[in-house]
Amino acid sequence: MTASRQQQSSVVSSNRWFARRRDFFVKNVFEGFYKNRTVFIGLYDRYNNTGEISFSDIAELVGVENHKGLWLVKDRCHQLWRDGESRFDSNGFFLDWVVGSLFHEAVKLKENIYMFHFYAPQADEIKQQFKNEIMGSDAACLRFMEGTEVEIRKQMDNLALLFGRANYLLRSMLVSQSGNVLLIRYLIERKDVVRELWSESLEELFYDIFPGGPEQGFCLAGKNYLDGHWHDKALIAYSAALEINPKCDDALRRISQIKITLRHKEEISQAE
Repeated sequence: MTASRQQQSSVVSSNRWFARRRDFFVKNVFEGFYKNRTVFIGLYDRYNNTGEISFSDIAELVGVENHKGLWLVKDRCHQLWRDGESRFDSNGFFLDWVVGSLFHEAVKLKENIYMFHFYAPQADEIKQQFKNEIMGSDAACLRFMEGTEVEIRKQMDNLALLFGRANYLLRSMLVSQSGNVLLIRYLIERKDVVRELWSESLEELFYDIFPGGPEQGFCLAGKNYLDGHWHDKALIAYSAALEINPKCDDALRRISQIKITLRHKEEISQAE
């Protein structure tokens, strides 16, 4: 096999591997976005209240290549919606674009904060001690530092706007993710994420995602839990479906089966 064919075969194999795990990576984008948004909100609130922001905090938000932070979320979006088979998905295209913009704006902010934190204190001292002697290029440098401070404010505000836009796009995307059981499970297990991101209850969200009724979301997760032998979690999910629709046949049948299984396991445990 030629080197070219080997490379093509490797790419195809990689694409297949990624396609099989697509739902997992989509779920990770939602999860990673929520974590980074939470971090940024804390930084933004503190900045608005005190005018202070640390280089280490922004560096953590940016992350490093293939590891945490916005860097990882950006790379996952590229894989899913820029480079993958779904590159013609308009919602995914705009999300990839906005998350990429988020990352690059954060990188620029990180660089400005580095400059400001390490050089602004000395620049201020020089300005106070030699204010009558500063001229020419020295004065231009000091004006540049003052402009950097203004730029930091603009970049923080831009990040807030971009996080809001990305959040809107993620919410819009959920309607197309009704079959992504990993994402549905994440939303069920983290109801606080639903409330914090979109100011909705999980039931309200599922009304929009599942045309047949929100109980379908809980039944979908319940079956997945059951397939993995997580009987306690499956029982909770099916019970939630039954609270929404007491006549849900799937939930009624599954709850009965799970209770028999759990009772049988308890009898075996007691016998031992």
